[in-house]
Amino acid sequence: MKNTLPLLAALAALPASVLPGQSARVPPAPARDEIVLLSDFVINAEASNGYFTANSISGTRVAEQIKNLPLNLSVLSEEFLRDAAIFDVDSILQWTASNTGPNNPRIRGLNSNTRVNGFGGSERDDAISIGRVEVIKGPGAIISGSGGPGGIVNVLTKRPGGKNSFSLAQIANDRGLLRTELDATYRVDRKLAFRTAVARVRESGFSSQRLKQDYYDYEKSEMTYYGVAEWRPTPRTLVTADVTYLTQQRPFRDQPNVRWDTFGRIAPATGQPTVYLVEAPFNYPKSFGLSGPDAIDDIHNLLFDVEVLQEITRDFQAKLVVNGKKRARFIFGPASTGLVTANAALVTANPTQGLVAGDRYLSVRWDLSEQVNPWALNYELDFIWKHRLGGLGDGKLLFGGNNGFAPFWSASGRGRAAGTNAEQRYYFRLGDLNPNRGRPAGLNLVMDAVPPGTRTTERNAFVVHQASLWDGQMHTLAGLFYYDYRDQRVTNNVLTIAKNNGINPQIGVVRRLTRAVSLYAVLAKSIQGQNQRNSRGEVLPPVKGINYETGLKVETADGRYSGTASLFTTDAYNRNFNDPTIPDIFGNTNPGERVAGGKDRSKGVDTEFVLTPRPNWQVILGYAYLDTRVVEDRKDQPQRIGQRINNHAFNNYSLWTRYNLNQGVLKGVSFGGGIRGDSGAIRQYVTLAGVPKPANDTTDPYVELFVGYQHLFGRTKFFSTLNLKNVTRQARYFQFKDNSTAPYLVWKDPIEPLLRVGFEF
Repeated sequence: MKNTLPLLAALAALPASVLPGQSARVPPAPARDEIVLLSDFVINAEASNGYFTANSISGTRVAEQIKNLPLNLSVLSEEFLRDAAIFDVDSILQWTASNTGPNNPRIRGLNSNTRVNGFGGSERDDAISIGRVEVIKGPGAIISGSGGPGGIVNVLTKRPGGKNSFSLAQIANDRGLLRTELDATYRVDRKLAFRTAVARVRESGFSSQRLKQDYYDYEKSEMTYYGVAEWRPTPRTLVTADVTYLTQQRPFRDQPNVRWDTFGRIAPATGQPTVYLVEAPFNYPKSFGLSGPDAIDDIHNLLFDVEVLQEITRDFQAKLVVNGKKRARFIFGPASTGLVTANAALVTANPTQGLVAGDRYLSVRWDLSEQVNPWALNYELDFIWKHRLGGLGDGKLLFGGNNGFAPFWSASGRGRAAGTNAEQRYYFRLGDLNPNRGRPAGLNLVMDAVPPGTRTTERNAFVVHQASLWDGQMHTLAGLFYYDYRDQRVTNNVLTIAKNNGINPQIGVVRRLTRAVSLYAVLAKSIQGQNQRNSRGEVLPPVKGINYETGLKVETADGRYSGTASLFTTDAYNRNFNDPTIPDIFGNTNPGERVAGGKDRSKGVDTEFVLTPRPNWQVILGYAYLDTRVVEDRKDQPQRIGQRINNHAFNNYSLWTRYNLNQGVLKGVSFGGGIRGDSGAIRQYVTLAGVPKPANDTTDPYVELFVGYQHLFGRTKFFSTLNLKNVTRQARYFQFKDNSTAPYLVWKDPIEPLLRVGFEF
């Protein structure tokens, strides 16, 4: 892949005469009073059709047709989110073939970053505010010079539609999920419009019928409020402001002898029933090792974005953005759990807890944690200058910069015995059919001293030039991104400041071969500051990445067939680890000095296509072949060199389709579904005769099906959809519970039927 630079030169050297001639389609100039300006900073929603999207803003911070960008960039639309019944970003990315990590997305086997409207540090946990998700494969040097080498996930929030609308939907499944969604757009006039969306979620976890329990195992109560306003005070000015407020409470009520995040059983004491540990069948939050008596996880997020777009002249535009977030999280519940057999000393030390010598107990300590991000703010100012390049074509010059800071502090506490300050524990007998589910009344919670908070500051500047040459037969992209990162924190009452900075270049070219097919090549770098220090207090250098990529882009004039296929090599270096061959400041070699000496390499093939064989039939398909290996590592383990990185598969695939029936007695019916999975994954290395051998694994294909129906009564459309999730991954086993003698079937990950009904007008 490192011949990308010669390929860039070769593409640029191709004469225009070898390419099919096309006349430029120049749209008529709008009248001055028409409100159609500022298109360079605003995505054209009319360029989308179902799953197909023609343009993106994530490639260069400027709205551009995807076929003209020298990037492997895919877009997942709001319509896809609705069909697949997706409610969070992590679930969206699972339908991207090159995504290889749930919860913390890794694109092409390497670290990536999730951003909201182009900014980091923002988290919108619910999909009710999402309008679309744009995924850049490989370093996004221009959109985010500070990011992981794997790629960038840019979440774009909803905007008001072109007309007044209202929709209300109710979603439910067989696991206690009850979700209500409201989405409404109101246009006051051509200058002012509003949109609001609300999601209310009540979730009670796994069905009690499956586990034969008469109480809830897990609960979640969540409210998300989203609102956005668009105002055009003049034909040349557009002001957009949106805000999201999320509040989430996750109390746990569970028997202390059932632990959800593992699988196995605990051998009972003589005469006691067997206690089984059951694997989590849902996305269990791992705040504590035990979902035990009376745990609370309370989250509050407040986020906002304000954008002011101004057309100074027809060829010169400006954008000012202010982005902010405030996040608070309060966690209280059992932690530091353990199994003990009561002896005489333990019984004597806990006279009020009714311990019996010889019996086995689950010991629990209650902890409290409060984490607060005060206002984290980002400011950005961008300018676009559109100009002619003589007789060659047109150009756009984007330049600007941003500044952001994010303070953070946390406080913690734990149960301590009054007077002695010793750790306070409570004990629950294993196998007890009627345990105390509540927090012990005698809990004495003591707060620890609050450590000094941290503060992260990031400043960036960038300049990007795009050119459209020879009537659009060639498009070039060249840019530089300057990155300056500072992390200030206090450790052991010592203030240290981590400083990282650097310049990321990106250069690429797209050359049209036919009306529908183009060849592209790109070189891009990434940089991401890290706050790790070695024992001498020296800040480790930032994590860096470099990507060489070339491929084909396809997009027919009618948009029926579009996509990208690419070959790539990405190097990520300065991964940190402890090296026992280098003593730390105290001379210790166990674990050794912290160094930034690791290097990983990912290379392979990455494809993503959206097909529309018929107007009522659409298909999204993707395939990625990834070979992700260790290139450099600790000197005492030379066998690590060349090993594949755990949890990354050679082959990753996904396919989703939808078919609509538009006539006959079944008019209004739609059906479809998808399949995704991987093969050749490395879950771990097993040492045989002193030689590490990979333990290959293949994930069972995940299959989801859906069928929907909609009918129009006057101006109101009624709809219903049934999704069957996890049709194939139905791992199950026979299990005993408590002191029952007959086994019954427990599903580790059963089929999940999910019903959505509602109306819109």
